[in-house]
Amino acid sequence: MAAFTLQVACWNFEDFGWDMSSRSHARLPLFGEVIAEACPDVDVLMVQEARQGGYGGGELVFAAEERLRGLTNDRGFLRAYYFPPVTGQSLLGQVIFLCDPLLRAQRQYVHGAPDVYHDQEGFLHARLGDTGHVVKIKSLHWPHWSGDQRLDAALKLTGHAAPGALTILAGDCNSLWPNCRGHREFEPKWRVRPPHKRFHKTLPPGLSPGLSPLRPADVVRRLCHWLLRRDPRFRSLSADRRALRVLAEAGFRSAGCVASDMTPTVNAHIDDGQGGRIDHLIVSPALHVVPGSYRVHVSERGNRASDHRLVHAEVRIPLPCPLINAPHNPDRPATTTHITDHGKAPVGELLRRR
Repeated sequence: MAAFTLQVACWNFEDFGWDMSSRSHARLPLFGEVIAEACPDVDVLMVQEARQGGYGGGELVFAAEERLRGLTNDRGFLRAYYFPPVTGQSLLGQVIFLCDPLLRAQRQYVHGAPDVYHDQEGFLHARLGDTGHVVKIKSLHWPHWSGDQRLDAALKLTGHAAPGALTILAGDCNSLWPNCRGHREFEPKWRVRPPHKRFHKTLPPGLSPGLSPLRPADVVRRLCHWLLRRDPRFRSLSADRRALRVLAEAGFRSAGCVASDMTPTVNAHIDDGQGGRIDHLIVSPALHVVPGSYRVHVSERGNRASDHRLVHAEVRIPLPCPLINAPHNPDRPATTTHITDHGKAPVGELLRRR
């Protein structure tokens, strides 16, 4: 079976480069620099916190797109698709960049548009060259203030893990992935965080993970809770992973989980050094993360640009379609397998180069 690999990345670019001291997007030039440094050949880039991205006819979004020109060389150029903020989910917009002509946008489902269902909002459908395959892409920026809101958002996405679905989700989920066999997620010391922030990513009072009467560690925890239950300092705090557990049990896989790489995706100074792996690149069961490709980009330039780190991985897409690597058929119209775009190499040739 033929396969094709996409370079996929996501990044919460803090306030889209907005600088409070100068009251301008003074950090926007760092956007292109970080992308060029971390993943210059990216095919799909999902960016969160596109502050004022819809102002002035989308001027800032197009300015960001211009800074990415030339990064993908002969495979095409990155084209921007802006999604406005949705009240109750994210206060800032999001942008998805696709490498054109490798990925041609087919449908863009914007919140509030006619005939857009709850499980379609925020999705961008892109056709992969001339293969006929459609990849469904969604940038995630879930609320940091409520696990219930994150759970609601996750429940709307489970259908996209159906057999054969080519779905890529990525972004700032503000949540840890559930522990998997062979490794455990890094869990921050929530008590180090100030009291007014402790419950943003933890289970609220009254909810706690189940304790097993058979595990010695849980027996000790129960005893401590009973003896010290009156002292708030000893009340346990656990990460609220309900939303991502829903996706995991639906069949979605996290690229960082596949790589067993628990590197935090927020900068070291955030949350008093207690930030976790809350930015995720997630794929449906039909897709595969290339082993060894997952990276959390840590650099001095990236630290200056944003409080989050860029996440990057290669995603392999199976292509049973005979259009790839098929023997030449003289009766087949040349335009079917040789689509060109403004002097770019034919899409069929670009796919074979991969």
